[in-house]
Amino acid sequence: EPRWYQKLLGGMSMQNMGNPHLWDMTNTRYLLMASVSPALTEQLAAGGFHEVKRVQNFQIFEKPTALDRAYIVHQWEVEPDEDKRDALILSSRFEPRLQVALPAAPGIAASTDGAAYAADTVTIDAYENDRISLRTASSADGILVLSDNWYPAWKGYLDGNPAEVLRANSAFRGLVLPAGRHTVEFRYQSETYKTGKLLTLAGLLYVL
Repeated sequence: EPRWYQKLLGGMSMQNMGNPHLWDMTNTRYLLMASVSPALTEQLAAGGFHEVKRVQNFQIFEKPTALDRAYIVHQWEVEPDEDKRDALILSSRFEPRLQVALPAAPGIAASTDGAAYAADTVTIDAYENDRISLRTASSADGILVLSDNWYPAWKGYLDGNPAEVLRANSAFRGLVLPAGRHTVEFRYQSETYKTGKLLTLAGLLYVL
């Protein structure tokens, strides 16, 4: 796990793992737990999780309203300081379904029109190890959030043109998305990765 995600979880103690915002940001739809107490069952229900099945000593809880892997938001909070941004993300005043935390201003205007969310659609056309392709539609400018780990080697393309990949919610990927219909690609482009592939190929050829 990249250090940014580990830090959000609360380090080695993982003390923040039960934070419902993390469940939303990681698209957690199911929880498999053993010997859940009635009190914890009530807490899970308050967070949107309801028991759907029991298998031996295990209980399966489902949250039907879990966020999709890729979604669009039209509001954001800007906080350059990483520690303060992490605290904001985990706080009760933050709404992962409606907003995203960013280290810098995205250069577009936020929208408070709730109808904008109703018109948003995101379709994942391809999901590969080093390439993700999506189609989007939105009635207002916003930020496309992909709940995959942010890493500098991941490059963004909007309608075929290079676009900055933002560090969204400290650990995930974001991209400024103008209103309208677009195609978005995330490509893993690392010189180290390319060199490794070439060396591997050269080694195989040598063995042959």
